[in-house]
Amino acid sequence: MTKKIPLLCSVAAAALCLGSFARAEVLRFTTTLSGANEVPAVSSMGSGRAELTLDTATNTFTAYVQVTGLGSALAASHIHEGAAGSNGPVVVGLGGASSYVAAANGFYAGKFTGAYTGDVAKLIAGGAYVNVHSANVPSGELRGQLRLAPATQEHLLNFSSRGLINPGNGRAGTLYGGFVLAGERTVTMRALGASLSAFGVANALPDAAVELFNASGARIASNDDWASTQPLALRATGLAPAVATDAAITRTLPAGTYTAQVDSSKGAGVAVLEIYSTPTPTLIGALQAAGQFNTLIAAVQAAGLVDVLSGPGPFTLFGPTDAAFAALPAGTLDTLLLPANRATLTSILLYHLLPAKVLSTDLSEGLQARTLQGGSVTISLAGGARVNAAGITEVDLVVRSGVIHPINAVLTPPGS
Repeated sequence: MTKKIPLLCSVAAAALCLGSFARAEVLRFTTTLSGANEVPAVSSMGSGRAELTLDTATNTFTAYVQVTGLGSALAASHIHEGAAGSNGPVVVGLGGASSYVAAANGFYAGKFTGAYTGDVAKLIAGGAYVNVHSANVPSGELRGQLRLAPATQEHLLNFSSRGLINPGNGRAGTLYGGFVLAGERTVTMRALGASLSAFGVANALPDAAVELFNASGARIASNDDWASTQPLALRATGLAPAVATDAAITRTLPAGTYTAQVDSSKGAGVAVLEIYSTPTPTLIGALQAAGQFNTLIAAVQAAGLVDVLSGPGPFTLFGPTDAAFAALPAGTLDTLLLPANRATLTSILLYHLLPAKVLSTDLSEGLQARTLQGGSVTISLAGGARVNAAGITEVDLVVRSGVIHPINAVLTPPGS
């Protein structure tokens, strides 16, 4: 459930609301950029997103702006004051193309910080917008009104139940837990059996399994040994079970009613079912928490792409694990990490990125997708999912800005 900030301010009354931020809150604003939002509207194949956080104690901001499909070179970008449907003056300059990281597909991504020199009351009331100007449309090709993102509060952080599992009695001895989501949430379910022995439970279930069902009774996910299906995603939540034979699932689910069930085919015993509402991690945060992308993180830092991957997305990252980088010929990685080879490293990393969120359910045999490097990757599903020659070892590690699919080899751009 969400709890909205009590902020029903008109432009005239917005100044009165500023007193509620005296305790130095950080406010977050988001917007979608399109030509249709321009005044007058512009026909553009481009689109984008922007996010701005404002520290009300210091009046300083951090903004991420990302666009793709821009019809010509990015010429300038600004924050303007003006209500939707009207144009207004520039209050913060964000810079031109040199302030952004550029890639194929008309892609630009930039991070900006500084003092917010506009009227904060107007910003809070929805009276400010981001405008991106291109060489072909100098008056502005993409625009989006900045809107205050409501604060959220998890009212149910954890549900757990304990019971006796007895698979030999016609499944009557299973353990169920139901939950309802009012909106999209990332939820992690754990079925703990063997790990309970460490807490003095003498008859702990020897090998727990967990299943997840939707409101129609259809099974939408299952797991027996937790590391067999989502090891990296579960490690990223910080809730990976301590014992290999325990079970867990993490999923980003739409609003609805769900049921989790714990069972076992390998004996009877006591089990615990836990259901957590877990925050969706940032892309960089998920890579760090998973514990097997340290080399990728180092490469992203060396290429200067941290700010890009920290932006609003959407992205699909085919992420080589540490083992994938270790399989490169001796000396290759060290050479790529040299400052003199930054352009080559950047090209390789951008070849692993798609400017869209592509879940496993969107993958199909022979699918070709153009990357931010400019070349295309090809998906094959026969004999196991692959992107080019690399095996996709896990799918749908969902992050705030998109999704990560871990892979077991480093992709090589065409012509390299």
